[in-house]
Formats: sequence, structure tokens, C-alpha cells
Amino acid sequence: SVIETTSTINTSTWKTYNSSAFGFTAKYPSTWEARESTDGATFALKETPASGLGVFTTNNDLVALTDIVVSTATRTIGANKAITKRYRDKDAAAAGITDMDTILTTVVVGSKSFYLTYRATDPDLKTIEAIIKTVTFTS
Repeated sequence: SVIETTSTINTSTWKTYNSSAFGFTAKYPSTWEARESTDGATFALKETPASGLGVFTTNNDLVALTDIVVSTATRTIGANKAITKRYRDKDAAAAGITDMDTILTTVVVGSKSFYLTYRATDPDLKTIEAIIKTVTFTS
């Protein structure tokens, strides 16, 4: 498995992000913030906005064509099947660097694709996984 799928984090008091424009909802902790972009939203601690989880409707530059697929797994998000791949930058792989790996999960709902992405070494992996479990797709 690419990512840990067990979580005991209580999400009942979390904030809810809802976007009819992007076609998904997600819950996230009150210590985190949701930031919209032109093709989705990111969820991250307010102090570290560059980390966290991104949920996008396009796959623009989330991984490079030269990145190496280190592992692949299937999973379910809500009622939707998804494919999760762990990517490693080609140059980082050549240098033996593994702490910059990117996790990219692709979910197809009807005719629309969603891309969930985060760094494999993010310090909040359990929270990210808990957020992923709350994502529902409305498209």
C-alpha cells in the first residue's frame, strides 16, 4: 500500500469545504485553512501553507513526465475507486534522495477526474489521510 489507510482522528468537529464549481467537499481541522486556486483547493496548516493536501480538477504539473513511479496501489475514496502512485523525481532518485516523493491519487467520477496530491514526508500524514477519507465528489 502506498499510504496508511487507518485513522483514528475524530473529524466530527472539523470545518467543511464545499465547492460546487470544483465538484467536491472535504472536511479539515480548524487549525488548517482551505485555499482555492484556479483548478481546486489546498488544505494546510495556517503556519505551513506550502505543505498539506491539494485536491485539483486538472493534472497540471503535479508530477513531471520524467518522474519515476516508485509504487502503485488502488484504494476507495467514498464510493469511488482510485489509483495512488508514489512518484520520485528522476534526479533525486539518481542521487538516492527519497524525502521529496510525491503521492498522487487519481479519482474518476463520471466524466470528471480529480487529483489528490501531497508530499510523502509531510509531517501531518495522518491528518492528510483523515481529510482524504472525508472527501466526497459531487460531479
